[in-house]
Amino acid sequence: MGLADIFSEVIEKMLAQSQVQQDRVLTPDNVFQEKHDANRTVMYPIVQKLLLEGSGIEGLDNLAKLGEIAGQGGSCLILAEHLSNFDVPVFWTLMHALGEESEALFDRIVFIAGRKLNEESAVVKLFTEMFTRIVISPKTFEDDLPDGDEGERLKAEAQAINMAAYRKIRELKKAGRIFLVYPTGTRFRPWEPSTGRGLREVEGYLRSFDNICFMACIGNLMPPEQGKEMAAETPRRDRVVMRFGPVRSFESFRSDALKEYAMRSASGEELPDEKQFVMDCVMREIAALHSAESVQ
Repeated sequence: MGLADIFSEVIEKMLAQSQVQQDRVLTPDNVFQEKHDANRTVMYPIVQKLLLEGSGIEGLDNLAKLGEIAGQGGSCLILAEHLSNFDVPVFWTLMHALGEESEALFDRIVFIAGRKLNEESAVVKLFTEMFTRIVISPKTFEDDLPDGDEGERLKAEAQAINMAAYRKIRELKKAGRIFLVYPTGTRFRPWEPSTGRGLREVEGYLRSFDNICFMACIGNLMPPEQGKEMAAETPRRDRVVMRFGPVRSFESFRSDALKEYAMRSASGEELPDEKQFVMDCVMREIAALHSAESVQ
């Protein structure tokens, strides 16, 4: 049984007090979607029931430091591992359990999300609308467009959406907000190894931020299932730890990555272009944080 079946009564209650039909269709005018948190208290026991003992946040001081820098006007970005469509609800649940100060820090985070989370289904939108988002139109959307005038119209619309998103991100940086992006642009699906690779186009987002923090997700309450949409996937109980590494300068990180690129290229090693190599280094850092025994 999938999520929608197991929690059907709860989801019906949530739908009744949701705004799932609002802003389902993405336009340049609604790329910034502030949280509608009426259902958080309804969702909380669902997630709590699934979390096993030992779940929690590691490296909270690092996240708090990022928040402090953002509050002083610094541009701050979390680069997060993405395993499940429950990653964000779990993140909020764990922060909420730590108290008001931690929940307030969470609520300063703006998640950079793909339009599919708005448009795929009411149940998916139900869970995403509880958290503040900048919604973008990913490159994969353009790859699937039809030929001809209609395809060109939709492509131009997607580009206008992304320009509006970029302007809003620039505005919110000055308001003490922290941004979170999933470098892979999707959940990791084991049967499709490419979903674990950072997207080349995300490197442009990274260069517009001064401060970064890597985030690993250890554990998974709802692993993707091949051929199933989110509402049909089966939740499971698990121990989940959200782990935050130290705050770093992105310029310094990128510089080190490019020095490695130059050295390995000079030795004759065949490598992707520089942008993709930087993203591969990002995913390498997240993997190291995931497998680390402790956080600095």
